[in-house]
Amino acid sequence: MSVSPRRLRVASAAALLLPGALLGGSCAEAPTVEITVLDPCWKETGFSFRDDSAYAEYAVIRGGCPSDERLAEGDLGATAFRAVVPASAALPSIDSLPRAKYGFAVVMRDDQCRVRAFGCTAADVESVTRVKIAVAAWGTDSLCTPLEGAGCVAPARCDEGRCTEKPRDGGAEGGGGCDLSLVASGALPAPLVPVERVSGPSVAAAPGGFVIGYREQNGGTGQARARVVPLSADGALGDPADVDLAGCTGALNADAPTLAFSGEAGLLVSGVSRCDASGAGVAFVAVDSSLAPGARGGANNPFFHELTTTRLAAAPAGSGKWEVVFRILDESTASDPDTSRIEAATVAGAGFEGGTSVLLDGAPADWAMIARTTSVRAVLGSLRRPAALLLEVGATAAAAQEVWFASAPWASLAAWSNRAAVLSPSGGSTAPPGGTGGTGGASGAGGAAGADAGASDSGATDAAAETGAGGTGGSGGTGGSGGSSSGLTLTVRDANAAAVGQIPLLGTGVVGGAVTALGDYVLVVVGSSGKLTVHRVDGATGTLGAAPAASVDYSGTVGEESLAAFDGSQVAVAADGDRVALVWLTRQTLASGNPTGGWALLQCAE
Repeated sequence: MSVSPRRLRVASAAALLLPGALLGGSCAEAPTVEITVLDPCWKETGFSFRDDSAYAEYAVIRGGCPSDERLAEGDLGATAFRAVVPASAALPSIDSLPRAKYGFAVVMRDDQCRVRAFGCTAADVESVTRVKIAVAAWGTDSLCTPLEGAGCVAPARCDEGRCTEKPRDGGAEGGGGCDLSLVASGALPAPLVPVERVSGPSVAAAPGGFVIGYREQNGGTGQARARVVPLSADGALGDPADVDLAGCTGALNADAPTLAFSGEAGLLVSGVSRCDASGAGVAFVAVDSSLAPGARGGANNPFFHELTTTRLAAAPAGSGKWEVVFRILDESTASDPDTSRIEAATVAGAGFEGGTSVLLDGAPADWAMIARTTSVRAVLGSLRRPAALLLEVGATAAAAQEVWFASAPWASLAAWSNRAAVLSPSGGSTAPPGGTGGTGGASGAGGAAGADAGASDSGATDAAAETGAGGTGGSGGTGGSGGSSSGLTLTVRDANAAAVGQIPLLGTGVVGGAVTALGDYVLVVVGSSGKLTVHRVDGATGTLGAAPAASVDYSGTVGEESLAAFDGSQVAVAADGDRVALVWLTRQTLASGNPTGGWALLQCAE
């Protein structure tokens, strides 16, 4: 018997699918919400989705309910709570939630993890005390006929209501809980237009999992937007939230945006093209704990020809503040990239706090990136004169020491505990270039404003940088577009710039990479044409291993996601809990039919 959607949705007298439950916690201020899950088809037709299903998946989703189409595929987006239990079991206990709007969802699955029915009710726990969720085959003409949703995609298998997956290459051996096995993978949302310029990505640990950020730009009109996409620790990609970055014809950005997160707050940073007399500038967008973009700030300057950032242009600087670094090329000297400089500023919320300062002794540079913890601050820049990479590392900006590397087309930076790491395709640290001194003093005019403020820790990964892509447009040699490498070196220094370890990482045709840390593991991802490789180096907080303890190759595919068009240059990595998140963009300029890129979650428990 078919029942109209309206009638089913208001069937409050239908039989209970599961007992009611209380949503609340130990906090006296937390709201208490009674949740009841209904099976209205049982009353209407005698058919019970509870009896038909093997498992029930419950989720509390930040911001509200996903679309029926997504729920029918089992895609729950960014969750504040998620659990799978046998369909006949009681509703699982849910901890207290902050006062906000949520979607309360149930997905019924069979023993092959195929979705049979679902329901979701949006509610603001600030103002409601009871939530009822009706499960049915929503979105179809026959709401009481079970859905025939796709099950797990090979090689994944259904394991007690969840799809679990191993990498095609068998995973790494000897890793114990951090075997880098593939948990889930998927595609990023389709681009704005069929032919698009994409740059980034960034990925950071955030409440409920991770958050991904990247920028899209219409190659014809120059119109740009940033995309903020939540990714749950269970492998559910949320709906993208877009931030308009304006733009104009002929002004295509060649740099990369940053999306950083610390505790319950994040910051999106992007350079803004010069389109009129207001000049180039920078946009700051606050991201809240629900992973939604909020207040926007920043500024344009009529004297700026270019203002560009890298994938690690922001780092937490304590008390809701961020230290942001960017490259500036003035309008008056636009034809001479050797007049560029790196500046830093403190950002609070989405606006500047105080003035800016010059970094790297004012040397002309193509790009710079920053990583911080409470115990170490590291700035890495690609200098034009002398042609070299310069790392400034210390407990504070004033205590920074200089570490030099040979010039490279790209590099990556990370910081954790009291250590900083540089991933470079040009080898390990070297002697200072002739005539540069190398005194080890503070950079710029005393370091960035607020640079000595203690950074707030943000979980197991204190800071992680992605490929140092796109410092400029026109100067070349940045962001994986300047040439390939036959090998990589991971160099780790402590807060006194003392050597911790220098590890060669073999590879062929590597054009991009990223590094982060999780507990006692250093995790490195490198990209080449059609291939991603992940290395695990042990001893992140102790004695660093002399070589990777485990490596996994994804050649041609990651799970079911094709790497056929992937050029290897734009990759990012972050880690938290027992998950490592990899994100990649296919290439900077997408050809018609190219996917935007993809993501993967790997297992890594301490």
